[in-house]
Amino acid sequence: TVVAAVSGTPGTAPAANVGTGTIRKLIEGKGFGFVAPDGGAADVFLHCSDLNVSQELIVGMRVRFEPEVDPTTGKTRARRASIIEMPSAPKVAATPAVRGARTYGREEMLSA
Repeated sequence: TVVAAVSGTPGTAPAANVGTGTIRKLIEGKGFGFVAPDGGAADVFLHCSDLNVSQELIVGMRVRFEPEVDPTTGKTRARRASIIEMPSAPKVAATPAVRGARTYGREEMLSA
């Protein structure tokens, strides 16, 4: 589990509005994913360090966030996110990878 830090990026002002959405995709081992905002806007990048509690990102998790344009990419990212609702049956969790840690495939785990 990654301990999230609530922080802003110096030199960038948070958006005045607050968005809500559902985490729809995670990049395993990297600690980030993408939120599908309510209302159908383009997906928003969310890093686990922008979550205001110590919690893994989970597909289906509903979150509230402050949208902010990243000055380097020009894309919207979620800042100061909080959990609105947990999914009833978590599917996938994203946590940062540990360097040097070996990952095992499903077949390897079942045959052990």
